[in-house]
Amino acid sequence: MSTEVSKPIELAVVYDLQHPDRLPDLNKKGQAVPIELTSNYWSPDEVGDSIRGFYQGIESSEYEDRKTGEMIELPCVRIMIQDKAGNISNIRNGSIRLVSSIQENVERGRIQVGSAIQITYMGTKKNKKNENISAQWSIKPVFVNE
Repeated sequence: MSTEVSKPIELAVVYDLQHPDRLPDLNKKGQAVPIELTSNYWSPDEVGDSIRGFYQGIESSEYEDRKTGEMIELPCVRIMIQDKAGNISNIRNGSIRLVSSIQENVERGRIQVGSAIQITYMGTKKNKKNENISAQWSIKPVFVNE
């Protein structure tokens, strides 16, 4: 088993735009990599819905508050996932409980960028200290047999 955990991956080549005469013809020579750089918000539909992917970090996304209409910054967990065809995409979720659980595991060294994890939606539960209802999550490491 290899102890090498991560290698930098070159996703794109950067060209000097000051010299357009040196730019390659992307229509003839370019090939898009099957990795989507944008992300979609993941909201599980049912208890037990889960995703497996690679932890990318926690970053803020801007959303409109449904009650006030104001724009708010929401910390979101970002996960890179792969579909059955091999296409890679990115999802994010801003559940306070999920973000704080992931953050706690990062701080304890259990999760780091690139960690393979499974996140499962466990339903909602009424908070003991207030009238709010919070989503419940299961976060597990995924080991890959190679």
